[in-house]
Amino acid sequence: MGKFWRDCKGAVTVFVSLLLIPAILITGTGVDLARIYTARSIVQDANQLAANSVLASYDALLQDLYGLFGFMKDSEEIGNMVKSQIELAIKGQEGVGDHVGSGQMLFKLFDGSNLQPGTVSVADGHNLGSPPILRRQIEEYSKFRVPVIIANELVGKLDTFKTLQEDAKVIKKKMEVDDGVEELDKWYRKVYNCIVELNTCVQKETDASNDAHTASDDIHGKLSDLSEWWGGYLAALKAKKEAEKELEKAEAALAAVAEEDEVALAAAQEAVQKASDALKSAEMALQDARAGYEMAANALATRSKTWKDKRDELIEELEHYIDLFEDSGDGLKYLCKKADEAKVQLTQKIQELENSLGGGCSDDLKKGLTEPIKRENGGEEKSVIDSYKDLTKYNLSPMAAAMADNTGITGFEGDIKQINETIQHLKDASLGSYNLVEFGEMGADGITAAFPLPEDEHTSNPYASILHSKLTPEPIIADPGFQMFQASLLYATKNGEFYEELHNLYRSGKGDELGKKNVKNTITNLFKAAKSIFTDLTDPFEGFNPEGAKHLSGGTNTSDPSTGSKFGTNSDYDWSSEDGGKDELQDSLDSDFLSLLGDLGNKIGNKILLVAYDTEMFSNYTTTGQERPKLTTYPETNMAGVKLSTEVNYYFQSEVEYLYNGNLADAVDNLKSVAGMIFLIRFVFDYVASFSISEVNTVVNTVKSVLSWTGPFAILTSELARLAIALGESVMDVQRLRTGEKVDVYKSNETWTFSLSGLARMFAEEVTENTIKESMNADSIKSSEEETERGLSYLDYLRLFLLLVDGDTLARRTANLIELNITNYRWKLGANEDNMASAERFDLSKASTDFTITTKVDMRMLFLSMPFAQKGINSVVPPKTFPISATDYRGY
Repeated sequence: MGKFWRDCKGAVTVFVSLLLIPAILITGTGVDLARIYTARSIVQDANQLAANSVLASYDALLQDLYGLFGFMKDSEEIGNMVKSQIELAIKGQEGVGDHVGSGQMLFKLFDGSNLQPGTVSVADGHNLGSPPILRRQIEEYSKFRVPVIIANELVGKLDTFKTLQEDAKVIKKKMEVDDGVEELDKWYRKVYNCIVELNTCVQKETDASNDAHTASDDIHGKLSDLSEWWGGYLAALKAKKEAEKELEKAEAALAAVAEEDEVALAAAQEAVQKASDALKSAEMALQDARAGYEMAANALATRSKTWKDKRDELIEELEHYIDLFEDSGDGLKYLCKKADEAKVQLTQKIQELENSLGGGCSDDLKKGLTEPIKRENGGEEKSVIDSYKDLTKYNLSPMAAAMADNTGITGFEGDIKQINETIQHLKDASLGSYNLVEFGEMGADGITAAFPLPEDEHTSNPYASILHSKLTPEPIIADPGFQMFQASLLYATKNGEFYEELHNLYRSGKGDELGKKNVKNTITNLFKAAKSIFTDLTDPFEGFNPEGAKHLSGGTNTSDPSTGSKFGTNSDYDWSSEDGGKDELQDSLDSDFLSLLGDLGNKIGNKILLVAYDTEMFSNYTTTGQERPKLTTYPETNMAGVKLSTEVNYYFQSEVEYLYNGNLADAVDNLKSVAGMIFLIRFVFDYVASFSISEVNTVVNTVKSVLSWTGPFAILTSELARLAIALGESVMDVQRLRTGEKVDVYKSNETWTFSLSGLARMFAEEVTENTIKESMNADSIKSSEEETERGLSYLDYLRLFLLLVDGDTLARRTANLIELNITNYRWKLGANEDNMASAERFDLSKASTDFTITTKVDMRMLFLSMPFAQKGINSVVPPKTFPISATDYRGY
């Protein structure tokens, strides 16, 4: 037994040794594992502490001014701070005691380890320059700060615009009808002028007939004179022949007398002398007769030539009347055809107007156009649409055909045929076989050659047969049979009825023409005054002049024509005549802007908080400033409690306008766009209301009454007056809104502001533009508490407009303003454009919101790093260090 124990002593040693080696391995490894676990926990705690420090290092100015969180990723201080925080947390500080948990103990824990403290990494795109991230922060900020009433009011006012799009469509269709009426009026005027000219053909044919008869009588008389001179020449020729015979007899008798018979010789010589003198007298008479004949031939030729020229002129004038019937140029058939085409187009436009009334427009607008108009004396007039229809009741082409060609009217062959007959009469005017103009064409020499003087005293007079032949034309009577347009013969086609209406419309020299001119000029001045006031906006507005900057060097224009309007400020339209204002109105009513407003309810999404944030954080034109301290009760501070002023806000008094229009380079352009949009919207609302405003209807009906002599076309001018008055009211609305007041959306008699008392004399004399502008001056505007309670303000319109802007686009524009304002405030630029151009711009894209911090430690393995462990087993050497990595995520 003893031997056994002695033998076992070595075995136990070997056995214990064999057990100790694995125990040491397990224990050493366990210690290293414990150290790694403890180190990992310490590194994670250090990481979290550093991450929290980064979160606490957000941009304070950004937070204070706009309630947004972000730290500047390119800041060197953050990296140094993270490194210091982690080293401090892991290594501790020198001089700390050795008690457990002290820095020295921690340092010993990491003794021999390689520490790589805090690498801060920012995720790409995770910054306030990203619209979705910015919107998320704004929504979070606004949830607990935006008054609930603002959101509720914003939603509640959307119903206001539901009929806006349909109302605009109806108004545009009505203006197209008015254009159609104006076009028809143009052609009717041309038709009337053509008819008036054609009707003068009666007098022209009568004058031609008189000229033809006068010429015929004169030529016949000249021919008679020529015949008498021919007869006188024949008589002189006979007298000469007889004188020659008498001389021969006397000379023969003288030859037979003896020379010594002195008495007989003297008598015979005297007889010869007398015969010779008689012959000389006969020869002289013959010469005188020849000269007289030649003069008469010249007179005949001259008168015939005069008639030929006159006849050609008359024929040309009569042929012009035929041209006036033609289906081209300025011909009656052509003009009537064009008038009928204009009438067809007007009929179609009236139908389109009626159809548009079924699309959901305002009841007031529908009633105003379709219901009979009440007179002050209790009577009724036709509705506006029925008055339009009255203009389309005539078919003009048959009227023109009836006058020109005869459309089966018994006893009338048509004026064209009748005029041609008259022309032919003029061409055929003749004496015998000779046309009256032939003597003129022959000339005096031709006449004397055709009708030579006689050489024989027995020659018969060649003019006798001509002078006794039939004289044509016979008869071109005073009434040649031409039928004027309004002749009773043509009444079957309503020519007479239509002519009477045209005559009342367009005849000149009527006393009412002055009244018509005064009305037209006054309406034109209404358009001009509205445009002028809107463009200038008199004191105290100073036009579009915000207190902040007006321009930004390098700013971009991202405005979208589909969501804006320059109505009233567009220099492309000339309002010196109402046509310019009407054209701009129609173009603006046809834009996408009003349709987008009408569909606002479907475009809200989650933008209400963003819109509320923008309108509560930034200034607009009605914001109180130093130069305009009493214009409005708008809050002087933003949602964060920061004063709105040029100290902070670079585009002070035009910021929200920029958020809508998007022109970062030009504040005035943004103000004009918003004012133009409000002007256009107010026009639609005011135009609809005008049908129920008694004062407006009184003026419209008065215009119609004063111009009743113009027939159904009176509707054109009276409705033009309504249009101009609605524009005037809209201008005054914009003035009030820009002072911070509220304006009732749908006006009543009590809330209509444009007083027309100054226009009461508009029909007696022209009301000047200046007079109208005085009546539209802000001082003359009447106010109403009722409007203040239920109306919309300038800011309300801006909030609604911002709903039209894409959410991310609005966020980008919001970011632009924040960047400008922080730059303006940080560097104390005072909204100076030159200073901003050279300043270092704050950049929201560098304001990070999400980041990671990664800390790495290569932990020294106490056991495995020992020499015996490093010998390895089967050439496998364990690592001396073990990597530890801790990553912490933070974001907002």
